[in-house]
Amino acid sequence: GQAIKALWRDEAIQRTHARSHEFTADDSAPYFFENLERIAVDNYLPSLDDILRVRAKTTGVVEVRFCLEGQNFCVIDVGGQRNERKKWVHCFDCVTAVIYVVALSEYD
Repeated sequence: GQAIKALWRDEAIQRTHARSHEFTADDSAPYFFENLERIAVDNYLPSLDDILRVRAKTTGVVEVRFCLEGQNFCVIDVGGQRNERKKWVHCFDCVTAVIYVVALSEYD
């Protein structure tokens, strides 16, 4: 973890990160770099904040079904990149509600 921590403190890396709005960069990277000592331990267990800040790129269509208080739900996670959109048009058949989740950090 010390090598990664030193890399994150590097002036060139910090200057690059300051310009991350100009290119695709993970907006939660600073959080994880600043918490390296806690994360790099052998018995690390992610905190709720850690879990909420993780981003996994969705490709294709990922469907998760679950029951909550007797109500069945089906959540469909779709890739938002332009080349992924043609894959999820069929997901709108028999839809009761649509919730769009977007990263505010991507808005400019």
